[in-house]
Amino acid sequence: MKTEERINQITKQVKILERVPCERRIDIFNRGTRNIYVIGSLLLLIGLWLIIFGESICNIGSLWSMDRGFSGNMWDMGEKLFLPLFLPCVFIIGIPLMIRNYIIKKIVEKEFPEQK
Repeated sequence: MKTEERINQITKQVKILERVPCERRIDIFNRGTRNIYVIGSLLLLIGLWLIIFGESICNIGSLWSMDRGFSGNMWDMGEKLFLPLFLPCVFIIGIPLMIRNYIIKKIVEKEFPEQK
């Protein structure tokens, strides 16, 4: 991906980066992404997910049975995997993103205060 496209994509994700000069946006974004709180929250949430749902995921068993059709198997897989896999992914991905955006906002407010 070209640098300009990446800068535009990052700016769309985190609107407060519009205050930052274009050549510094990637640096500020990387500093927010690599922050210890973002990485720590991600690791903590994955660890909690393994503790809470690890045993139930191991006990799911076979997801595909030959006596059902394709749509029956898909519904059965979705039903078995929704609570232990799909629903926690919303939190495992969402909470670190919220923390990242908050940290980027604090960095931008500190280094590039809004001109009045």
